[in-house]
Amino acid sequence: APAATAAPTTEPQAVAATADSVVLHGVPDGATITINGQNAAATVQNGDAALSKTALGDAAQLRVIANQGGNWRAAAIWYTADQGSEITLSDSNFLYSGSEDGYLEPDDAFLENVALNYYKAFLNAVNDHDLSEMRFSTARNTDEQSSHVFSDLNAGNTYDTSTASCTLDDSSITWGTYSLTVNVSYMCVREDRDTAVREINSNHRTICMVWQDGMWQVDDIAFLSDDDFAAHKYADLNK
Repeated sequence: APAATAAPTTEPQAVAATADSVVLHGVPDGATITINGQNAAATVQNGDAALSKTALGDAAQLRVIANQGGNWRAAAIWYTADQGSEITLSDSNFLYSGSEDGYLEPDDAFLENVALNYYKAFLNAVNDHDLSEMRFSTARNTDEQSSHVFSDLNAGNTYDTSTASCTLDDSSITWGTYSLTVNVSYMCVREDRDTAVREINSNHRTICMVWQDGMWQVDDIAFLSDDDFAAHKYADLNK
């Protein structure tokens, strides 16, 4: 009788990125993936998951949450559209969170991204006279900021969000329970709607951020003088 032939081995197929998706590699079995606190419509296959670029937008707080050995661990990634179509996680990306919602204290780079992208969203809201542009902002803060969005001063200018920058004063961070307070410096170029004159707009702010709805958001923000910023003091917040 002829010798038996072994059945061919089928290698697991990697998930491929498409024009409409970003692939996340290194996702643990049974993990939950969230985009800005909302569960992502993604199926994990051999450690890979395809995420919708529409859901991710131009910037997003991406979180992978897994129960490993009875402990909740999470990886927090700040996604931007220029990162490309593949993101690879390693074990070092996962930290103990102590919570199934994936809570982690953000590092300075993550905080700076929250502050910067909040600022860009605020400027877009001013440019378009539309509060729905506000992102990474609690409902309470968006309501508080509505008077600035629709102020006469801001109505006379448009703000170039491509020039927006944020510098974090890491020595000013104070931690609370699922919250923190920090000082930042903002800068962007504004243009007078009537004269088209462009000039640099810069200021210091004190920001209170909170962990709410599965992501870090700005819950309060106020202008800060140059002297107080240099002295690492805080502005008076509304909270």
